[in-house]
Amino acid sequence: MKTSLIHLVPYLRFDGNCEEALTFYSHIFNGTINIEQRYKVLGNQVSDSYHSKILHAQFEFAEARFFACDVFPDRKTQPSGTNVSLSLLLEDTEHASHVFNSLSEDGTVQMPFEKQFWGDWHGGLKDKFGIDWNVNSLGR
Repeated sequence: MKTSLIHLVPYLRFDGNCEEALTFYSHIFNGTINIEQRYKVLGNQVSDSYHSKILHAQFEFAEARFFACDVFPDRKTQPSGTNVSLSLLLEDTEHASHVFNSLSEDGTVQMPFEKQFWGDWHGGLKDKFGIDWNVNSLGR
């Protein structure tokens, strides 16, 4: 059987603050936000107050990407961080430290970014939007 290239793309769901989260991430990663659809395409299926919320967006930075949305108005997201975290691997430790500190702004540091017993730099956090991140650097 012939195999083809597969990209695993995380899909982040937010409780009405997706655009705020994407803007926050774009400042940290110098990323590009592509809002492909807002809830207004659903017309009267959602309240007018939800028309400007994001139905589907794509966020790209460096050679990575993820999709994102605001959950449907009458649904809530699952508790964040219960079974998935996003891991970043950066070659430059100074840059990794900057990313870690930026993501942890108004969030919760779960493991400080520091040199670990295995020789690499690593830190873990939950950002202000409830997303769990691991930031790693090879110590170069």
